[in-house]
Amino acid sequence: MRTRPPDDPQRRPLHDEIHARPPARLHAPERIAHLALRIPPEARAAEEAAISALALQHGLPAPSFASGYLWIDCGAFRLKWERHTEYTGITVFRAMGQDDPPDTRALDAVPAVWRASLPGTTIVYAEVDVRRGARTTSTRRSRRSATRRSSARACPTAPASRSPTS
Repeated sequence: MRTRPPDDPQRRPLHDEIHARPPARLHAPERIAHLALRIPPEARAAEEAAISALALQHGLPAPSFASGYLWIDCGAFRLKWERHTEYTGITVFRAMGQDDPPDTRALDAVPAVWRASLPGTTIVYAEVDVRRGARTTSTRRSRRSATRRSSARACPTAPASRSPTS
């Protein structure tokens, strides 16, 4: 007897695409902004030119787009770029300090001229604050358990270097 509906023909390719890109390493406190942009195929060269210009503006080498994702560490913010079949994801991570105004957004760290140069249309915009919470005994116990469970398998994380292609 079947326990679930049959697999969709796209199940394996979609699974592989989701897991091919390393997740971000979060640093609390941090503000995060995520854009999902629908960029038509004829505008992809402009998209890549915009990402390259941002890297060069921050003294980094022009990135390679071959892997479909990349990280750029611009000092004041980190940017993750991901090209999917249906959309492009751009996520900006901005560390927050004690003196930063509470209404400061992650995207405020990225030059407005650069943001305006991005081709396509926005299909998703989301902002998230990551804050360090009070640690309790149960939290520490849960983290130790999670560490033991996950130590047997590889779990990629965002690179610590300023390399735009790592």
